[in-house]
Formats: sequence, structure tokens, C-alpha cells
Amino acid sequence: MYKKRRNSDENLLYILLLVFILTIIFTGLSNTLRDSFNVIKGSITTKNKTIEVTDLSLKTYIYNLEKEMDEMSNLLKLNKNEKYKCVNANVINRNPSFWYESVTINKGSLDNIEKDNIVINNIGVIGKINKVYNNSSEVSFITNVNSKNKTTVAIKYNDEIVYGTISKYDYNKKELIISEITTNIEYIDNMEVFSLDLNNNNLSGLLIGKVIKIEKDKNDLSKIAVVKPVVDFNSIKYVCVMVKWYICL
Repeated sequence: MYKKRRNSDENLLYILLLVFILTIIFTGLSNTLRDSFNVIKGSITTKNKTIEVTDLSLKTYIYNLEKEMDEMSNLLKLNKNEKYKCVNANVINRNPSFWYESVTINKGSLDNIEKDNIVINNIGVIGKINKVYNNSSEVSFITNVNSKNKTTVAIKYNDEIVYGTISKYDYNKKELIISEITTNIEYIDNMEVFSLDLNNNNLSGLLIGKVIKIEKDKNDLSKIAVVKPVVDFNSIKYVCVMVKWYICL
């Protein structure tokens, strides 16, 4: 009787031990499976994010490429100008310390570039040639305003042409200030500002910006025009230098 009970207790002990061992095994297996599942899930999530980032980068690249192609295409159309030849050029250097002052382009005197040639992009006037070398030139922006570098411009006011001088550029508001306007003008819609032909001061037809308001100067002797440039000076890559046709013959 005692021996049977002892055997029964031993069997129960073996069963409990077996259950304990199996519990450990299945618990470990469950944890392993859960950890493996989490790793796989994390890997899939990471890959999905990578795909999303890659897709976004590709879309951004295509958008920028299409934008540059449109810009270059519009510059090529400018060659149809009857008075000027458009010499297309690329920006090859831009100093961050003088970001709104100038850039260097890859065309120079060997391409018939001369000092004071007007420089534009596919939207409007950027500035003019300041220095010329054999294979490169420095472009001074219209935003680069100082006592030695003031640009006379024309404001189209109804059927009149009103002259003024770019005297300041507000870097925060990204606005040009045109002063020395002696004609008594008031703000009207669609007032546009153009560059002048250097030879005869006639309207060149090259757009600089649009007037957003007219104010009196500090001395109340003349008017000031606040102008929003049409060109985005933060993203200039391709330009066109306006050169007289006869120079290129």
C-alpha cells in the first residue's frame, strides 16, 4: 500500500515536472515568436518608411527637374528678341555672405559679354554685368544697392512712363524701394516696373517687379514706390545675358 502511494506520488511529481518544463519551453517559444514577430513588424515598418521617403524624394527630384526644364525652355524663347541676343549662362558661384548681391556665371568676353549688359531669367530682370573675364562674369543683382550702384528704372503709370531710382532693398520683406520719383503719381492696379535700354533710356520691356504701394518721401518732396520683384533671388541657376545682335555677328 505504501509502495503504491509512493509510486503515485512519484508519478504526480513527474507529471508536474513535465508540465513545468513544457510551460517553460512554450513560454520561451512564445516569447521568441513574439520577439521575432516584433522584429519582422519593425523591419516592414522601416522598409515602408524608406519607400515613402524614396518616393517623396523621387517626386521632388522630378518636380525640380521639370521646373528647370521649363526655365531653360523659356530662356531659349528669349532668343527671338529682335534687338538683343540672349546668351544663356549657368550660375557657377554664389557667396553665401553676399547672397543678395551677386553671382558668377560661366560666360565672359569670349561670348561677347560686356559690362552693364542686362541679365534676366525666364521671369524678369536679375541685374546687370558688373565684371567681365574671358570665360566668366560677375552679375550684380538689382537688390545690391549702394551709393555707387543705383539703377534707374521706369514705372508704367497709365499711358505715362515715370522714372525713378532703386535706392534700397528690404531683405526681410523682400521689397525694392524706388525713390526720386518727381512725378505726382498715386497707386493704381497693375503698376509695373521695367528696366531701361542703356543707350536711349527707352522702356526695354524687361520686367523688374510690380508696385504694391506709393508713399511720400520723408521730406514730402517726391514719391517712393514699394516694389515686389518678380524674380525669386533665392533660386537662380540659369540666366540670360542680353547682348546687342551686332556684337555677336
